[in-house]
Amino acid sequence: MEPLVISVSGIEALLRNLDDSKAIGPDGVSPRVLKQCVNPISLYLYLIFEKSLSTGQLPQDWKVANVVPIHKGGPKKDVTNYRPISLTSISCKIIEHVIYKALMKHLLDYDLLTKTQHGFRKGFSCTTQLLEFYNDLVSEIDLGGQTDCIFLDFSKAFDTVSHPLLLEKFEYLI
Repeated sequence: MEPLVISVSGIEALLRNLDDSKAIGPDGVSPRVLKQCVNPISLYLYLIFEKSLSTGQLPQDWKVANVVPIHKGGPKKDVTNYRPISLTSISCKIIEHVIYKALMKHLLDYDLLTKTQHGFRKGFSCTTQLLEFYNDLVSEIDLGGQTDCIFLDFSKAFDTVSHPLLLEKFEYLI
């Protein structure tokens, strides 16, 4: 993969397009402040991004998240009806966006994604995945073939895992 190239003007464009209604992360910096301070702040973000990319290190403050429970539906007293949302630094989200775009460009340019990859791709979704599955299913049935499906529910897969053991395994990887 080619080296990731960022520019002050690119950061300025991303800052100008920030959604003012997005939640503030633990650093307390709102999208509105970043938008209003585009000119002075874009150079400093550029320098931080360059250092982060060259060293592979993010500022410690960017590694902190405020985890907020969001109600999915059903009785509000049932904790399983909530999903966690991690509110992180807007500045960190910007560098994540830059890296994501570069990585996706590389994957698409070199045709490294399978046609069945629907997650995290523009123009693809759970619905397109389901439609493709349905089409494959109907086509096989029309040909008189057998189709077997296995459905797995991983929603509670980590509830029974020993968290201290899991953390120990993760530390071993680092």
